[in-house]
Amino acid sequence: MPRLDSTVSLGSARLPASRIGIGTWAIGGGWGPQPEDISLEALHCALDSGCRLLDTAALYGNGRAERLIAQVFQQRQERVTTLTKIFPLNYHWSPIPGTPIETIYPRSHIVTQVEQSLARLQTDCLDGVLFQTWCPTWTHESGWYETMLSLQAEGKIRAFGISTSDHRPDEANGIIEAGRVALMEVPYSILDQRAADRLFRLP
Repeated sequence: MPRLDSTVSLGSARLPASRIGIGTWAIGGGWGPQPEDISLEALHCALDSGCRLLDTAALYGNGRAERLIAQVFQQRQERVTTLTKIFPLNYHWSPIPGTPIETIYPRSHIVTQVEQSLARLQTDCLDGVLFQTWCPTWTHESGWYETMLSLQAEGKIRAFGISTSDHRPDEANGIIEAGRVALMEVPYSILDQRAADRLFRLP
């Protein structure tokens, strides 16, 4: 496997990362049987090749992916930048514009998700936490933002941002322009390059 040593600073948070990361959705087991020994081997192989960025989420195997990442870190006695996600309350993935964010991401839900990810990843501080869905009308609501700043001040998270829904990269435009997030995860591939026109050109 080729080396992945080329490094970057991720987002305005300047988190150290490799240009190529590894996603752990499949490792969670949601796509069919996934033996843990093979998952652990895949993570070790990625890190051996220079990968310094892991993407995970609480819902990837109901915490299984996060626990496997923690196991690998413990075995290697080293950690790399890891992004995890907060899922919406009641799995409400496509809130209509105007839906109050407190009904999807109330403070208690945000705090609980962060605490549980801290425990599963066996760390005192999460590198990056992303909201797993977003609605453009939430940009200027303050509750979620104050909660994340509070968690940051407590030393429980280093940076936070949002992960936009598939095929809707421009729903992030307002939050970027408002300067309220340090990290952004958007769908962008050879098959879907809409983010290049709708998002990447923003300052």
